Amino acid sequence: MDAHPFTKIGTRKSPAANTSSTEAGHRAEPQILHRVATATLHPVILLFSATAGFRLFDILVPIWSPTQPIPNTLGAIAFYLVAFVVLTSYFRRVFGRHRWKQLHFTAYAAAAVFYVHGVWADPLLKNRPVDFIDAEKAYVEGCALLVIAATIWRFNYGRQTARIGRGRLAGQT
Repeated sequence: MDAHPFTKIGTRKSPAANTSSTEAGHRAEPQILHRVATATLHPVILLFSATAGFRLFDILVPIWSPTQPIPNTLGAIAFYLVAFVVLTSYFRRVFGRHRWKQLHFTAYAAAAVFYVHGVWADPLLKNRPVDFIDAEKAYVEGCALLVIAATIWRFNYGRQTARIGRGRLAGQT
């Protein structure tokens, strides 16, 4: 099983993973749709804030957002990377397992960018300096460390079993 930075460690939670050999196509798991909806709703709430001053353009292209343009841009990049991973999961059979898995490694980059965004962004949108020991930031930092450890374990495990990118039965004769 693949460890994935946006799901429980050691479980597979891609839209393509919830299919059986008797099903004609893929069906998305509710957990994936919930996570994507939550990630979409996160910046959309800013449109309804009287003090934030965000427009739809600022959410889609946050480099020109009224506050924290760099952390907001990192959040948008991470969201677009996750959307790419989810979208390509619907076309897993078209890409083939090997190519799909290569594309799916984008999730690790998305996780890294999400964690930087989560630590750097000021939740009150007041451009305050980062407080690394704030409870919210400490939680994000802890999650990042956990994912880093799981990623290192996963790649070491894959290297030991010669399974990274080669399928389930690689190395067996």
